[in-house]
Formats: sequence, C-alpha cells, structure tokens
Amino acid sequence: MYYPLALTTWKQNIPGINKNTWKKKTFPENKLNDLLTEMYRNLDQNTSHIFRKNFKSHKSVELRCLYRIIPMEFFGSTVNRKKFFFVVKRILSQTKGECIHTKYLYNNYELDQIGWLFAKSKDKHCMLEELREINILVLDTIVKPFLRYFYYYLSDFKTRKLLFVCRNEMDSFIDTRITKYLKEGTLSKITINDNINVNGRLMFIPKKSSVLDHRPLIIQSGGTHCKQIQRKLKKLTKTYLIGCKGSFYKGWCKYLSDHKQKRNLYAVKLDIVNAFGSTDIGELIMIIKDNNTFTHAEKQFLAHNIHNQYVYARNTVYKWNCGLLQGWNLSALLSELYISYLCNKHLSKFLKPYCFMHRTVDDILFVTPYSDELGNFELAAMDAFLIHQTKSQRCYDGQGLIYCGKMFNMETREVSNYYNYDNNTEIRERMKIWNLKKEIDQDQIFDFVMNCMKFVNMNFLFSNFVLNTEFNSKDSVMKNLYDGMCVVAFRFDSVVSTLSYTFSSFQHRSKVIEHCVDTILNRYLIKIKWRLQKNSGKKQRSEITFKGIKFIMRRAFIAVFSRRNCVYKDILKKLKRAVKKSYINTVNFKYFLELPKNFKNVKMYRIKCARLMRDI
Repeated sequence: MYYPLALTTWKQNIPGINKNTWKKKTFPENKLNDLLTEMYRNLDQNTSHIFRKNFKSHKSVELRCLYRIIPMEFFGSTVNRKKFFFVVKRILSQTKGECIHTKYLYNNYELDQIGWLFAKSKDKHCMLEELREINILVLDTIVKPFLRYFYYYLSDFKTRKLLFVCRNEMDSFIDTRITKYLKEGTLSKITINDNINVNGRLMFIPKKSSVLDHRPLIIQSGGTHCKQIQRKLKKLTKTYLIGCKGSFYKGWCKYLSDHKQKRNLYAVKLDIVNAFGSTDIGELIMIIKDNNTFTHAEKQFLAHNIHNQYVYARNTVYKWNCGLLQGWNLSALLSELYISYLCNKHLSKFLKPYCFMHRTVDDILFVTPYSDELGNFELAAMDAFLIHQTKSQRCYDGQGLIYCGKMFNMETREVSNYYNYDNNTEIRERMKIWNLKKEIDQDQIFDFVMNCMKFVNMNFLFSNFVLNTEFNSKDSVMKNLYDGMCVVAFRFDSVVSTLSYTFSSFQHRSKVIEHCVDTILNRYLIKIKWRLQKNSGKKQRSEITFKGIKFIMRRAFIAVFSRRNCVYKDILKKLKRAVKKSYINTVNFKYFLELPKNFKNVKMYRIKCARLMRDI
C-alpha cells in the first residue's frame, strides 16, 4: 500500500539500466513497448547531452528534463501528467523514509485519455492495476536513475532531512578530503590482499546544511553484530561511570532538595572535540586487556579490529589511523568506554557532596556552589580531553545553560525545553510519519493521523523536567506546556500536509481535521494531567485544572493554525469560540495569545523541489 520515495540503488550507467530492465519487463501492447523504448532512448540522449554541456556542474538539470524524457503520449492528458509529476516532486523534496500511497498512482486518472491502456478491451480493475504497475516501473527505471545519475541524497544526521547535492561536486569534495587526510596521516593507502577485512565504505556526511562541515562515517554493508562483546563492553563501562547514575531527573531533584540553603549555583557544560577521532587506540586496548571481562579470543578480536580499521573509498582501500571511525558497530561502545575511563581517572576527585556531575556521550555537566571549583574542574577536564571552546557554556551569574535539550536557569533553578530552529525549518524533517511495518490505507486518514500523533511519540515534549512543581513554578509549567503543544500543532500540520492528496474536498479535509484535533485534545489532556499530579511538589500553590490545561492546548493550536488560515479556517472558528470566554490565572497571560518567538523560523509549507534544485 506504500510506495517508498527513496532513490533505489540502480547503477549510474544509464544505458546498462535500460537493457537489464527491459529483460525483466515486457508487455503485450505494442504502443506501450514503443513508448517505453522511446523513454529509455530519451533518457540516454538527455543525460549524455547534459553531461557534455555541463561537465563541471549539473545545476541546470531541472524538472523540465523529465518532461522531455517522458512523452506526453504516455500520459494522454495534462491532468494525468500533473498527477504523475506530483509524485516526482515528492521524490525531489522527500525526507528520510517518506512514502506515498500506491493508490495515488492510479486513482482519479483520466483512463479514457491513455491510448496504450485501451489497446485491448479490459475491465476497469485490470486497467488500474496495470497503470499502477507501469507508473512504478517508470519511476523506478527512469525517474530515480536519472536523479541518481546527477545527484547524491545525503542524510542530515541529526534529522530526517535529505540534502540534494550534485554528484560531481560531491565526488570532487570526497577526493579533496581523501587527499587532505592522506597528507595528514589520517588515512594511509594500502594494497588489497586476502588477509584484509574491509569494514565498509567511507562517506563524508554533512553535519548541517553545508557539505563542508562534514563527518567521516563508515557505511557498513553487513557483518556480525558481536552482541556478546557489546554486552560485555556495556558492563565494563558501568564500572567506570561517575556522577549522576540512573534517572537524570531524580538525581537533579535530589541535588536541589539537598542544597536549598545555597543561594547561588555555578555550572559549566563542556563539549569534547571529536570524541571518536581523539580516542587513544593504545590506551583503549590496554583498558580492554587489563580486565577479566573478556576472554583471550575476544581481546585479540577487539585489538585486531581497533588497530586495523580498513575502509573502501573511490575504488581504493585505505587504513584509518586517527582514533575510532564512526559507523562501525562497536565504535560507539568503545568510545563510551574510553571517555568513561578518562572521566573516572581525572574527574572523580570532584565527586563531593555539594557538587553535581552528569555526562551524556561527549557533553559533561558540572554544578557547584563555589565558582573557584568550577575553574579547577574545567582545567582538569582540559587535561583529559580536547574541549570545544565555542560549544562549551559557563554559567557564573545566574544565566541559562543548555544541556540535553533543556534550558537550566541556575538563578531560579527552573528547567524548560530548549527550542532552536534554523530559518525555514520544516517540522516534518524532525519526525517519522511513515511506518512500513504498519501500513494504513489511504482511505483511513483518521487512523493514519492519530498513529503519528500518539502521545508516546510526543512524550519528550512533556517530560518530568518541564511538567513538575518540584523546582518549576506554576507559571513556568504552563509556559512549558504551551510551548510543547505548539510543537504538537506543528507536527499535526506536517502530517496533514503530507496527506494533502488524500482529501477529496475542502469539506472532507475540515471534517477530518476537526475530528483529529478533538481526539488529540481529549487524549493529551488525560496524560498531561496525570503527569502534573505525579510530579506535584512544594512549589505548587494551586492546582492547574482540566479547564486551564485545555485552554492552553487550544491557544497553542490557534497560534499555529493561524499561519495557514486557508487550510484551518473551520477549525479555527471552533477553537476561538471555545476559548472566547476562558481565562487562566497567570502573570504571563499575554504569552498564550501569540506564537512564541522560538517558532518564528518554522516553515509550514513544503519547499518546492525546482527551487531546491537551483539553490544547491
């Protein structure tokens, strides 16, 4: 029922694809065979022409090239062509794992205009099935190979965004990086022999929107997962852990309750530079060999694989010489073991009753009531690790500090979620909408939306850190709830926009949206109220009622939906009537009447693929 939009792994050689594909697919209709033959010939001619004309850059490759490759006779009418190229545009602006319902590939087509479909008399069901099969064939063997011939799709790493990068520019960039790494000694070229076990293919994945800010990564094709060794590595790492263990929230609550008499708290968050690449291989192997957790064979296996990290890049095998290369199935656990060992060795002397320490991967948080000790901790950490000065944060005068996606205010000791969106950020890039393990039919729109909007998927927005009155005031909790519901509303809009092709009319869309919003409000209300009661503390002077929670939730939907009044016109009228006479007792009442500034950069319209291709 779902058609994945991800580009398939066809070969880049366009003529080779045509021959292999044509052997697999043959159809009895002569008209269809002639049209497909013409498409493959056009594909070969157009790619060769573009390649000769723009050898250094393929930025002129636009959607109109596909109009030339696929003739109008194949569609029969402009309506059919528009529906087909709607899928092409979705492919060009897709996020990781995005799909489309296969029903859209044949539903509401003008069948009487498609000449090759009427070559033989058939019933409507057979024609629809054949149209779906042919459309998928054209997408898989013409559209996707054409795009892969000129472009790379690269993951954004932290989100589900896919970057659209010209292939020859990316190849040139990879060659430049490899040359630089060879000069620095990070890579060394070797000759291939039978004793070499290559871990995977070396790629350079962009950290942000720029390809220049990259991260070297192994893309493994398979191999053993070493589950027994992974369990032993986790067990060994636990012996070196220091600071707050277990629940971060419970540890922070206990620390604040034990140090109420302290007026000021000073904190620092340190970021370790290149946690994988800065690992000392020799010291890491000594840590593994100097304990009885592993057997002799396992120690030899780990030592051999850590010493010999072979990768494949640009038809050549290289050896990685700089620490651990990210992407190997044991790299994360080995890096965690090494960092835990160094923290235990250099920072354990700061584990005092009045200090608080917590670490998440390569970020270290340290809190103390004495400013002098903060400087000593930072010097000790710099002796053990290379610290990223621009990413590290120091809190001396009660400012806020960002850690684990939370904003810690050391003056008021309140915690809130930290929302930071770059310009033109699309929320769909930060959520999973399509689930291939649980496919839902196109006609079941309500079930599809509610499956995406489950509270368990939004649980991180309403964590114990933000919905509690142990150290947060009632006003702060209500602001945190409002911000979280704004994100929920943005996510709801992303799902509705993704399913835009499933709505038969404006009235149908309004009816579905109204039903979904009412269900979300009722289900979230119960969950949020339960969490507030569970985390009620000494700062709770008065209870936040069901009526107050529902008012905040409705105001959040109004603030977000007002940015797309043309789509949410009917539901906005209903929500505004519901909150017209409502009021909550809070100092910052005006805060709930507009969209918070943190969400001003969120884009609610899908970026058009043609503009995306030109702007690369």
